[in-house]
Amino acid sequence: MVIFEDNYYKSSFEISCECSNLQNEIEISGCKVSLRTDQNGPTTSYSIGYKLRLNKNTRYVFVKHEVIFMIDGVTQHQFKFKFYKLFIEFKDYTQTYKWIADQFKQHYGDLQSTQLIQNFEQYGGNYLKPT
Repeated sequence: MVIFEDNYYKSSFEISCECSNLQNEIEISGCKVSLRTDQNGPTTSYSIGYKLRLNKNTRYVFVKHEVIFMIDGVTQHQFKFKFYKLFIEFKDYTQTYKWIADQFKQHYGDLQSTQLIQNFEQYGGNYLKPT
């Protein structure tokens, strides 16, 4: 679970996901997002249907990526995950996947999608073997 709070606006954002430790991968699924835009406002919750699998033999490097989810298909209503630099490293990894953008690259997600995301190279970036 990750919780972000803005003390000035008294808003909050919380995300919690299920994680499964598979033989060669970690699977992240069943993510729930809860948003509150101000201290007295209601909390609104959304489910993210995607499943994400990370290979335990891989170190992941994501630089300057932004994942945007539209709420009810309305452009003005959205939440985003903005990754300046995200490193995910497993013990004894044997390869590195790097997806580095010079400027922020936007990716639009669909809250209803149940797509499995596991081979990141199809989206961009590349795998490197250690030298």
